[in-house]
Amino acid sequence: MCPGDLVKLIFRIELDDEAHVERMWVKVTEVGPGSYVGVLDNDPCCTDEIRHGVRVEFHSDHVIQIDRAFTVHWSQVPHAAEGMALFALWPSPVNDDMCFREAGFTDFGDADESWDAEADLMLTRLLEVLGGYGTPRLVSEPARMQRSWYHRLFGKVEAQAFDLRQQIELPIEWDSLADCIVAFGETGVSLRTGSGHHIFWITLPEHDAAAFPDLVSQVAASHPVVRTDLRWECLV
Repeated sequence: MCPGDLVKLIFRIELDDEAHVERMWVKVTEVGPGSYVGVLDNDPCCTDEIRHGVRVEFHSDHVIQIDRAFTVHWSQVPHAAEGMALFALWPSPVNDDMCFREAGFTDFGDADESWDAEADLMLTRLLEVLGGYGTPRLVSEPARMQRSWYHRLFGKVEAQAFDLRQQIELPIEWDSLADCIVAFGETGVSLRTGSGHHIFWITLPEHDAAAFPDLVSQVAASHPVVRTDLRWECLV
């Protein structure tokens, strides 16, 4: 569980020697060693004395259901070229993935339309923030639309390339595609996607590395942000 997750707990509320049992949602705000803190996200039916926003301390064995929050994770990756800093940025929960699991990540879940929409907005914000370093341009070999057998056999027109955003998104979905690399201006800033993982690999000049947490906050917007250091040799 991470800050921002909604968890359903069973509450036993005693009123005038009568016990009432209610299932209510709590929004996780703090994660401690073996325990959690959150705030009540709805009101009980049996009393007005306990209301939305009340602080709740609980343990994992009290949880009967989890609604994972869309969360933005980041980490600095120790595989950068000299003079550069490499970072990983990714949303969760992600579909269960062996490489992620071997790297030590645990926040897995099935994506739905809401998650897809949030991930799409996250990429939009990321491109806007990185666009501040300069105009984006594709520096890797462009992926192209597949032509029909007829056009491959008789056509002379070259297959059309996907647009820049599609170039970025396709290697996230298909590990058979080559990595996409986009440079922003002449600053050394770049974005890479690939290997079928929903990770954005971002390279910055080393002197700009300290600004990366602020960049992440802009990209995350209102969503929780968590620094998550993994065994990057399993994913790089």
